[in-house]
Amino acid sequence: MLSEDFKQYGNLLNTPGNVARLDNAAKLQNKRSHAKPNLLIAKAEPTLFPMTIKKMERHPESSQTFFPLDVKQYLILVCPNSHNDQPNIKKIDAFVVEGNQGINYLPGVWHYPITTLDKTGIFAALVWEDGTSLDTEWYNIPPLEQPTICLD
Repeated sequence: MLSEDFKQYGNLLNTPGNVARLDNAAKLQNKRSHAKPNLLIAKAEPTLFPMTIKKMERHPESSQTFFPLDVKQYLILVCPNSHNDQPNIKKIDAFVVEGNQGINYLPGVWHYPITTLDKTGIFAALVWEDGTSLDTEWYNIPPLEQPTICLD
């Protein structure tokens, strides 16, 4: 996956390469002064293909960063916002990400919950939350509009 392909949705976090440390690797954002950072550990289950996308989520006031801890490859599905402030599911982009790369979603980016490709995976994630409905917004895709994703 190339960084440029994902740029409209966030940042791809690569290992630092030949340097010992890479500062400011992602655009971490919190739009609510009272929200607190939540560093969490999450388990992600592998996907069976073809998969039907039934819901999308976004974090309108915070970036969300995933750091794979025990992952070989994972799948991320993202899409732009539509004119009616819902996910534009006709423009879903799919990315296969290697287990040594992290991702950072910008605030408000519609995405499918993180999923692995081969085995159950463990991620650390960072998001700002305050316990309100603005932490995470969910969109349930109507059954007749649910896209199916296949990997070749």
